[in-house]
Amino acid sequence: NNAITDNQASWRGSGLFFNSATAHVRHNTLARNQGGNGAAITLLSGGRTTFFTNTLIADSPIGVYKMSGAGQVRLVRTLWSNIITATFNEGSGIITDVNPLVGPAGLDTDGYHLTRYSAALGQGIAAGLTNDIDGEVRPQPAATFPDIGADEAAYVPGEEFVAEKVAFAPQWVADASNPAGRLQQRYLLRYYYGSPQANPPPLMVAITDTLPAELTFEAESHHPTMSFTQTGRQLTWHTEAPVSKGQSGEIVLETIYANPNPGRVVTNTAEVQAGPFRFDLQAVTQAPVIRPLIAFPGNGELCPGSVQVRGQAQPGVTVTLSANNNPIAQVAAGANGLFSVSYSYPGGDVTLTARACTADGRCSEPSEAVELTSSRSFWDPQRSIWRKDNVVYRFRDGSGRYATENWSLPGFYYFSNTTLELHVCNCPGSNQPPTEVWVLADGQQYTPPFYEPPVARFYIGMAHNVQFKAQCGVGGGSPVYTSTGVVLIDPDGFVFDVTKGFDPLSPTLHSLAGVTVTCMVSMPNWGGWVPWPAHLYENQINPQVTGEDGYFAFFTPPGFYYLHVEGKQGFQSWRSPIIEVISEIVHVNVPLTPWASRDAQVALTSEGPVPLTVTIAPGQSVEWRVIADPLLSPEALAKLYDNPIVRPLSARNPLSDTLGFDGGMMAPSSVYRRQFTAPGTYTYSDGLGHTGAVVVFGNRRAYLPAVLLMHEERKTYLPIVIR
Repeated sequence: NNAITDNQASWRGSGLFFNSATAHVRHNTLARNQGGNGAAITLLSGGRTTFFTNTLIADSPIGVYKMSGAGQVRLVRTLWSNIITATFNEGSGIITDVNPLVGPAGLDTDGYHLTRYSAALGQGIAAGLTNDIDGEVRPQPAATFPDIGADEAAYVPGEEFVAEKVAFAPQWVADASNPAGRLQQRYLLRYYYGSPQANPPPLMVAITDTLPAELTFEAESHHPTMSFTQTGRQLTWHTEAPVSKGQSGEIVLETIYANPNPGRVVTNTAEVQAGPFRFDLQAVTQAPVIRPLIAFPGNGELCPGSVQVRGQAQPGVTVTLSANNNPIAQVAAGANGLFSVSYSYPGGDVTLTARACTADGRCSEPSEAVELTSSRSFWDPQRSIWRKDNVVYRFRDGSGRYATENWSLPGFYYFSNTTLELHVCNCPGSNQPPTEVWVLADGQQYTPPFYEPPVARFYIGMAHNVQFKAQCGVGGGSPVYTSTGVVLIDPDGFVFDVTKGFDPLSPTLHSLAGVTVTCMVSMPNWGGWVPWPAHLYENQINPQVTGEDGYFAFFTPPGFYYLHVEGKQGFQSWRSPIIEVISEIVHVNVPLTPWASRDAQVALTSEGPVPLTVTIAPGQSVEWRVIADPLLSPEALAKLYDNPIVRPLSARNPLSDTLGFDGGMMAPSSVYRRQFTAPGTYTYSDGLGHTGAVVVFGNRRAYLPAVLLMHEERKTYLPIVIR
C-alpha cells in the first residue's frame, strides 16, 4: 500500500531500487517517476527473488529494469500504463510477468487515487491485504476482486450518473485574416446515465454553460439531438428525447480569447441537470505565453552573411534570439505579432532559438530549434526561389532540409515558363562570387539576361532534370561547380465528387468548385493542431477555396499535417489522415460525398461496426456514426476529437471506383452517409482493424401466398416465392 509518485533519481530506479533483496511487494502504485535509467523499479538482484503483486506502474519509459545477476523477478497482475518498455533484463535470472494488464491508469491529480476511468478497478487478485493506503476496506464492494495499486476505489463502472467538463489545451491561431493571433479555447462536456437499477426512469437532460468575460462563443457541436440557445454569455442545451440508462451525450464548445493576457486564469462554469441529479462543473485554464515560431530561415544550408530572421509571436512581447544558446539580439513583436531581426550568420553549425517574454517577466519556453549549416555550393537554397505565376518553390533534399545538392522541387502540371532567382554566394573556398552562372534544364541551357551578384535571374521553359552551374574565376582553367536537382510533377490535389469518380488523365473532369480546404499543422508549441500560418510562408493562403478546376496545394515546411475539407452545399465534410511532409506539397485527392437520406444505421464502436452487415435496397443510404466508449475518461475522449482513429473506407478504391466511399477520419459522434445505387456486397474497414459490409439486394419480385377455399374444412396455402 505504498504510492511513489513524481520522484526524480540521478542514477537508477526513479521509484524503487532493490539491492540484492528478497521482498514481496503488494498493492503499490508508481507513477510519473523520472530520471536515472528511466526505470520506475530497478533491481540489482544477486541470487534472490523479488515478488510484486497487484502493482500499478505508470508514466515511465521503463517499468522494471533488472541489472546483472542471477536473481529472479516475479510480477503477478501488473497494470502497465503509458510504459514504453515493461521489463528489461540484462542479467542471467529471469523476469516473469504473470497475467499482466495494459490500460489507462486513470489516476487522480495526486498521482495515486483511482478515478472511475482506471483500468485497475476490480482487476487485482487476493493478496492478503484488507485495507488500502487510506485505511479503507479492501476490496470494495465486498466479495469482489480488489483494485490494482495502493488505492481501493468505491466505483462500480456503469452504476452512476456522471457529468464532467474538461478543457482542451489552449491553442494559438494566427492567419492572414488575423495575423496578430488569438487564443482558441475548447471544452468538452459529457454525461453518462449509469444506475444500479435495472430499469431506471428515462430523464431529460439540461446543460447550461456560462462563459467568462474573456471568452467569446464561436461554435458548438453536440450529440444526441438537442436544442441549443444562446442568451448573452449563457449557452443552453436540452435533450429532445429522454435519456435512458446506458446512454451518453457530448458537447464540444469552441470559444475565442481575442486579446489574451498571458498568465490570466480563465474559469468556465457549467451546470448539468437530469431529474434528481445536478452537477456544478468548471474547467480552469491559464493563458500561456506562446512560444515564438521562426519562419525563416529553416533547417539546412545557408550562405554566411547577414540574414533576416523572421517569425511570429504574441503582439507586444519581447523576443530574444539565441545562437547556440547564446543570446544575440532582442526585438519587440509588432502589433501584428510579427518580428524580424538581423543576424550575421558566421557559417558552420549553428542552432537558432527564440524565446518570448512579457513586460511583467513571464516567459515562454524556447521555440523549436532551427539547425543551420554552411552552403556546400556557390548558391543559397534558402534565399533562392523558383516562381511559377504567384507560387514560390523552395529547394529541399529527401530529409526536408534546404540543400544545394540532390534537391527536389514539388511542381505541378504545366510547370513551364517560370522564373528562377538564384541567390549566389561566394565560390567554395573563396571570398569572391562566381564570374559566370548558367542553368541546364532538360538539356536546354539558360543564361541570365543580367547578372549582378548576389542575384542571377533566369526565365526557364520546361524543367524536370536541372543543373545549376557556375564558373569561379576567369579563363579555361577556372573551376566549374555543378549542383543537381529535379522538379517533381505531382498531379494530386483535387476535390471531386466520389459518385462520379476521379480520372488521373483528366483530373478536373468531376472536380468541385467552391470547396474550402484548410491545412492543419501539428504545433505542440501552439497547443496542438492549428491552422497552418500560411501567411508567414511567401504570403500563401490558408484556407483555400477551390476554383472550377477543384485544385488546391499548400507549400509547407516539413512537419505533420491534415486537411479539413468542407463548405460545398449538399456535400459532407471530410478530414484526411495525417500527412507527413518532408519535401512534398501538402495535397491529397479528396473524395467528397453528397449528403443522402438515412435508411439504415451502423454504429462504429471500438469493438467494430454494429451491425456488422446491413441490408438495403438500391437507391437507399447507410449512415455511420462513431460511438465512443461512454466509460472513457473525458481526457481520453478529448484526444479522440483531436486525433480521430475511425475511418469507414470501402474495399473498392474511392479514387477509381464510383461505387467506393471514404468517410475520412471521424471524431466521436460524427456521421457519414453514402447512397448505394447498384446491387452488390460492399465491404469496408473502420480504421480499427474491423470490417463490415453493406448488402444491396437486386430487383426482386415477391409473390404473396394464395389461399384457396376448396371446402369449409379444407384450405390450401402456397408459399412466398422471391425471384
